[in-house]
Amino acid sequence: MYKTTLALLVAATVWTPPGSEAYASPATASPTDSTAAGTIRGGLPQPANNDAAEQSSVAPTTDTTRLTDGNERSHSQTENPADSRQESVAAPPISSSNSVASEPAAPTSVSPDDQDDTVGNAPDASSPGSLTAPGDRAGESTVEQRQPEADNSDADPRAIAADPSAGKLILVMNSDQTQMNGKTYVSPRPTTVRQGVSYVGLRFMTERLGGTISHDAASGETVVRVRGAELRYRNGSAEYVVNGEKRSLRGAVYDDRYHMMVPFTSIATALKLRYTVQGKSIVVELADKPVARFDVSARRIETGQTIEYTTSGYSPQGLAIVDERWEGWQTSYDTPGTYTISYTVQDAAGVWSDPYTITIEVEAPHVPPVAEFRTDKTTYRMGEPIRYIDESTTGSDVIVDRQWDNGKPAFFEPGMQTVTLTLKDKRGATSQFSTVVLITEESLYTEEEFGLRYAPPGTNMPIDSVPVLQLDTLPYSYTTEPETLFRSSGPESVFADGVLYEDVIQGDARFLLHHKNRMDRRTKLYLIAENTGTQTAELRLTGEGLAGPTVHAEIAGRMSLSRYLAAEAAGGGPTIRLAPGERVLLFDSLTQAKSLAPGDIVTFTGSVKTKGQIRYASLMVGERVDPLEALDSLPRLDPRESIVRGTFADANRVFRYDEPLGGRPQRLSLTDNTADPFQSGTDGIHGGSAVNSGNYGVMYKLQLNNVAPNTVIAFNPRGGLYVGAVRVNGEVVGFSHLGMASATREASVLYRTGDRAEAVELWISPSAGSNLPFALLFLPVPEARE
Repeated sequence: MYKTTLALLVAATVWTPPGSEAYASPATASPTDSTAAGTIRGGLPQPANNDAAEQSSVAPTTDTTRLTDGNERSHSQTENPADSRQESVAAPPISSSNSVASEPAAPTSVSPDDQDDTVGNAPDASSPGSLTAPGDRAGESTVEQRQPEADNSDADPRAIAADPSAGKLILVMNSDQTQMNGKTYVSPRPTTVRQGVSYVGLRFMTERLGGTISHDAASGETVVRVRGAELRYRNGSAEYVVNGEKRSLRGAVYDDRYHMMVPFTSIATALKLRYTVQGKSIVVELADKPVARFDVSARRIETGQTIEYTTSGYSPQGLAIVDERWEGWQTSYDTPGTYTISYTVQDAAGVWSDPYTITIEVEAPHVPPVAEFRTDKTTYRMGEPIRYIDESTTGSDVIVDRQWDNGKPAFFEPGMQTVTLTLKDKRGATSQFSTVVLITEESLYTEEEFGLRYAPPGTNMPIDSVPVLQLDTLPYSYTTEPETLFRSSGPESVFADGVLYEDVIQGDARFLLHHKNRMDRRTKLYLIAENTGTQTAELRLTGEGLAGPTVHAEIAGRMSLSRYLAAEAAGGGPTIRLAPGERVLLFDSLTQAKSLAPGDIVTFTGSVKTKGQIRYASLMVGERVDPLEALDSLPRLDPRESIVRGTFADANRVFRYDEPLGGRPQRLSLTDNTADPFQSGTDGIHGGSAVNSGNYGVMYKLQLNNVAPNTVIAFNPRGGLYVGAVRVNGEVVGFSHLGMASATREASVLYRTGDRAEAVELWISPSAGSNLPFALLFLPVPEARE
């Protein structure tokens, strides 16, 4: 009578586990026609007869095993005779009562280290690792009584994997029954809530998780080794030890009739087990998710282009991948746009992977660019301007490169000249067009005259006929502004972590940092500000320019100055409030910059306005070192080289000229230590005197109130190689002179006045990494010729 009643109850009760929709085997949405365009390679084999496969299932197996913590084990075995009527019936749910809930509770995700140790409140925890299932290891203590299994050799493996408890351990509060991988186990002591803490039997959980348990007589601890971790518990203690680290328990360990009971979350936290709460059940995830992967033949295609898919999903546990599903799968697209394709796989344990997605850009059929241009004439005199009219079409993509070969604004030798234009678009398609012009033996302008009239700002022109050192000099007279220069360039090459330079500055300050990493590891450069006054100080960041990391010192110097001049003209940055004794890292561009590899150089220019008394420190440390914490313990580095460091007051030199300039060739020589003497200052670390060799970091501000019509203001490098920048009427102009021998016979055009006299404001500072001195030239433009 008992067996008959149980069979009827099982047959009549259909149990849907909480969240069962997550375990059901979804229908495959992927195409399987291997002859179609866009064939999936590496896809799953399809059953020969899907209808037959879906009708096959595996009969459940119920094992009931009672365990004790002693040396002996008593077993209560429930045997069900083979009965064909039960082979397709799912195992009934384990429950703390004999009633079956009509609707399961919604699952609640629980973190192993949740503050509340009772069943309930749950943020997600990290994914679990792999486990060896009980019964699969030598010496496994579980006694199993198996139901006769149906022959599923021809069944679709997706039907075999339908067990909702596959890869899971299901504990029920106030119940001694536990489900794991389709089997039912009976614990010697039930899962229990005691003073708000959920407790489980330690030996029972250890064996379910495939671990070992022993007693350490010397320490009096029970030792569990499982999933690569060691856990130590002591009866009556509210602490336990995980891999040698002592941790607190939410409740004290206690003994229940010779069975050690421990908080469930102590195990979940130590082993990083992911679990959810479903009503009165705790569902622990035991299996790692499978991993979905696929690739496509191209991620940027045109409409109508065929796509091929290659799948490569796998299970970290080595289980077979038995199912897959797609979203957005297509072999081709007819409409341009952005499309997302998602792929998910299921393993033989019934666990689905996270989706793996790829985005495809679909564009209209590509139209390549077409290069074409013409000149306003076909025949020109030497030195006559040539006007190029670009009539190219871009096609369907952006032009990323436009190269002129021999496309000079004028030629200075007679003969035939071939000019070529090459275009390249974003997809790499190119187009080339050439034309030929004839240059006669008649001359309109010499090359030097042409440069004076037509060379645009930032470009170079020859000045062979200009005797620079014999030109009339402008009166050397300036005033200063109370801005102090903090120059940190010694040691230029840094061989160890340390403070490069530091000093206390009262009022406005400008910074020039220029250093090279000569350590055998990656480093970072920082600037720290500390309020040494007794009142809160405000620092307004008025400009900053970082260049590097790079191996080219001259390029870093030019780009740092150029970016600083542009930022200062734009109004600067935020204001920082510093309490007395407070320290901060200054300038986001410097703090957030990439680390320096060995051999890299970085240059930084910045400025602040403040009335406070601030200690500034520049330092270079390993990329993972906290500079604020390390500052006090770092050594103050010796300059090592002749490159200077120091603090220099009145670092802005203001030149004002009201008289006409440019009516005749004139010059203003700067940074030569003759007409323009170097600054004197102090070394804030050693306390001695310092000389700002080259006046690097000094800002020369020229107020030219009456520049004659048709005058070129030009830069002439007297020391050879120079790569720099200047700000003219608020606009930054970059220029370079790379030839050491020829540089002094060239000049860069900075500005050209029009047909009327103009007022011009010019800011320039010596560029770090470049050679000095230099001169500013004021040269008349030759009259126009027809």
